[in-house]
Amino acid sequence: MEALITKRPFLVFPGADILYHIDLTGAFGPHGGLPVPGALDIVPTCVRVTHIFEEENTLWSIDQHPEGHISDVASYKKGLIFPNITPLTPENLLVWGPGCLLPKALFTFDELQVYAAAVIKRLGSDHPQIIWNTHGRPNSGQDQILPSFEEAYGKVPESHKIYKGTDVKCDSHSGAFDALGRPTRFVTEELVQRPKVKRIFLTCLALNICVAYTALDLVKLGYEVIIILDATRGIDFGGIGYPLMILELVNAGVKFIFSDQLVRAD
Repeated sequence: MEALITKRPFLVFPGADILYHIDLTGAFGPHGGLPVPGALDIVPTCVRVTHIFEEENTLWSIDQHPEGHISDVASYKKGLIFPNITPLTPENLLVWGPGCLLPKALFTFDELQVYAAAVIKRLGSDHPQIIWNTHGRPNSGQDQILPSFEEAYGKVPESHKIYKGTDVKCDSHSGAFDALGRPTRFVTEELVQRPKVKRIFLTCLALNICVAYTALDLVKLGYEVIIILDATRGIDFGGIGYPLMILELVNAGVKFIFSDQLVRAD
């Protein structure tokens, strides 16, 4: 990763730059449903970086999935799905059939087929929906910012939180658009209210999933996107997915920096 770093100071302009913390929540902490190795290690860096940016331009995405969610392994019968690995593809659904769903699933098999095809149509065959281990349930603590961050920084205002993945029939890795291409509140409200913003700095969890999908979506909107590398951690479930996603970010024009390159331009 060292070779990918843009090696120059980055002046942070309070009114023109946004800091977007992606999913620094219990779901991805050591006791969450999808623990990211080293998640707690980035907290001090995230606190330090947050103090560099204007509070009004610092936002947090929160991954939140109700019971019965389309991406939750608990919505499917055991034995068919390997959580965090099994892709939701039309081919797999043909094998599984309607009997793959448990009664708690809040979607039909027909809706599942339509959704699986729509995600691949939008994101490509390399980015199908993955069936994830249960995480981010409302009121579980997993849909809250990691306590160690708020203990060091202070309470994050509710108005600065962008909840994503709350629709039981659609996942949302990106903090900008859900898997079907519908914009989150970050796009429809926060960016609209900040027309002078040109650059968006991203941090947190996980680098090669939610951070990456957010970055790719924001680049398509015309923003300069910078990932603060030492304020993120990735998760590797095996295979070649991790390096391919990093390559995709580089090819899209996303920049990578370290936090010590940030200088507030007062």
